[in-house]
Amino acid sequence: MNITLNHYTPLLICADAIRTCWQSFDKSDEGGEKD
Repeated sequence: MNITLNHYTPLLICADAIRTCWQSFDKSDEGGEKD
């Protein structure tokens, strides 16, 4: 089975997007330093 990766999102962009989605800061790190 072959899998072709058509798109790759860097981890830092994913982390920013997750922080944006979890604006209820009880579940985030309060927008702290990037992981």
